[in-house]
Amino acid sequence: MKKCLSIILAFFVLFFNCTPAFCVAKNDSQLIALSDIHSIALSVPSSFTITKDWHDISITKTTPLYDLRNHIVAYCVDIRNNKSNSNAYIIINAYFSDHPILQYAPEAISPYFNTSNKAVYLLAGTYFSEIDGNIKNLITNEIVSKSKLLSDFSSVTWVNTNRMTPSYNDSSPASTLGYDTQEKILTGVPNWQWTRGCTPTAVGMQLANLYPSLNNTNTISLLADAYHTTSSGDTYDGFVSSGTKKVIKNKNLEVPSYCDFTKTVCNIPRTGPTHNPYSTYRSEINANRAVVIGCSGASATTPGYPNGFKDHSITGIGYSYQTAGGSSKYVIVYTTSKNDGKVYIDIESGALGKYAWFIVRK
Repeated sequence: MKKCLSIILAFFVLFFNCTPAFCVAKNDSQLIALSDIHSIALSVPSSFTITKDWHDISITKTTPLYDLRNHIVAYCVDIRNNKSNSNAYIIINAYFSDHPILQYAPEAISPYFNTSNKAVYLLAGTYFSEIDGNIKNLITNEIVSKSKLLSDFSSVTWVNTNRMTPSYNDSSPASTLGYDTQEKILTGVPNWQWTRGCTPTAVGMQLANLYPSLNNTNTISLLADAYHTTSSGDTYDGFVSSGTKKVIKNKNLEVPSYCDFTKTVCNIPRTGPTHNPYSTYRSEINANRAVVIGCSGASATTPGYPNGFKDHSITGIGYSYQTAGGSSKYVIVYTTSKNDGKVYIDIESGALGKYAWFIVRK
């Protein structure tokens, strides 16, 4: 996804604030006991459709996670389904918070599993370890100085936003942990591999769900042509709405009543939760319409995107909304890397960077 022209981008930067990955209290009395971390971890799989039948679960490793100033901020708990031998991992806030679950990765082993060095966690979708004062990226194996990362992440503010003191105990089943999960995944959206660009691929999946006659990968090429997508796969946001309408019209299909980002200025999408509320995303999914999520500076990583999404378009195919005193708001997406499958991302984690919904309604 190619973002705005530089002069326009400079204007918009004034209006958008960087979102920290998560917020913690630094009062040790607010730390969640390790036994309660384990209790939370064991309750998580049953709260998600993809792992709802996980009942016989073992914890295979618990890794404390630190920030760059050596404060413990979270725990990564690797678990195994003893029946199927499938793996998953959960990253849990080390402090009482409205959002105890920071990340959940079903059908995966955490990048921390095979390291014995101090584990470092900065933003959702990033995985590091500390070795002799340097920081190693566990996805790319790149080694950088700790001082450089301190500079790079200087905008991440750790503040006390504690508004609740949930009571967890070892014997509590998921229902007594305060979880109330509402989840929906669309079944009519194809999972396509990146072709000619992330935006035509992502919108192609969206249209295939809405218009059955477009459920073929030739739709990607039609969209790429209409968007004037470059040979390297970059698409200028200003062409997405008009280009999508052009493809639909040329196929003599029902003209959409809405086909655009949720809020634009001079055809450039406004980003962030104010202009792209989670409630709007959920309403679209509940109406059986996929949502394309345009991201800028996204840090989320998957096997298909080990260096992070960065500027990228993905297709929202569902949501998982949990309450535990506060709430956890996940989008479920196809990433345009087919082998990634369904990926859950906490919309409030900061992993999507600056994001905007692209919506098509008949």
